[in-house]
Amino acid sequence: MNGVQSDIMLRIMARSGNLLRTGATLYSPTFAVRNLPRDIGQAAVAAEYPLTPKDTGTMGDAFMASIGKNRKLLREWRKWGGAYSTHTGQYAPPPTRTKRLLSGEKGKWVHDPVQATLGAFGEAAQVTEETTRLALFQKTRQERMAERGEKVPSATTSKEAALASRTGVVDYGQRGWVFQALSMISPFQNARIQGARAQYRGIWNHKARAALLSAGAMTVAAILYAANRSMKDDKGKSLLDRVDERTRERNFMIITGHITDNRGDTRATVITIPKPDWVRAVVNPIEGFFDHLYANKRELWEVAVNTLSEASPIEFAPPGKFDLGRSLETLLSGFSPPAYRAYSETRGRGYDVFRGRELETE
Repeated sequence: MNGVQSDIMLRIMARSGNLLRTGATLYSPTFAVRNLPRDIGQAAVAAEYPLTPKDTGTMGDAFMASIGKNRKLLREWRKWGGAYSTHTGQYAPPPTRTKRLLSGEKGKWVHDPVQATLGAFGEAAQVTEETTRLALFQKTRQERMAERGEKVPSATTSKEAALASRTGVVDYGQRGWVFQALSMISPFQNARIQGARAQYRGIWNHKARAALLSAGAMTVAAILYAANRSMKDDKGKSLLDRVDERTRERNFMIITGHITDNRGDTRATVITIPKPDWVRAVVNPIEGFFDHLYANKRELWEVAVNTLSEASPIEFAPPGKFDLGRSLETLLSGFSPPAYRAYSETRGRGYDVFRGRELETE
């Protein structure tokens, strides 16, 4: 394969990767809802000046800036380099949107309900990503000004605040040529690597805070586990065992009851709250240990493998019982084009990756 042919192939794979990313984030109705608490949780350990309940006003100002109602803050954030670090910003060109907000132009809505709906989802996704970063920019700048006795922010203060707004969560725009090429093939691998990097840098720089937050997260996880384990179905079996492993791995859960589908299968109904990346690495081992004690679902060595995979920048073992074949598929799919990944996860047939069984037609 020569250079021209390889370039064409990479562009084809990049197109499919971009479609998958935009579908999972920019045009996903649930992305905006789960992204904001996850970013705030990430900033709790990664940012030098994390957002607290006292910063409600700062968050409000940031929200108004993200929708174009506080153009001064938005303009300064962009001027000093804080913009273009969001997840959605890597494939939904933010310069166009930011310039439109700064100029006060109205969005051009197509008279098409599908396009209008997708546009609304995209706007909501970008607002939730930018709100946290704008709030970190404003708070860091205020703290730096107070430390230096500045009445007007200096260029140094503004630059440091803009950098903090990027590194205080996850800077998805940060990548070298290797990961830039990898992102063309594997849509989410760079995001996971950058997330792990921000997570461990934050823990290293803020050890006492990270330890306190980790203790709190483990306490919450233990309480929720006990409450969820106590929820039973009509046959007296724990509903927690009927929740798929991916949902448990990525979210704090509150089981509210259960339903029975037309096949007679019982499923738990749950309320989920996304876990920030660093929280998953801390509390999932606790939940896995409790599974070992109370349900004998996993051996301790399997919990250890899941923990290492969760803490690693590259996932190599799916949650749940260890299976060498599935682990190899998981590892390879992280560096594979979306088409292969879909084939791998469904095992080339109608396989339900969430319930762990063959799909059944009506």
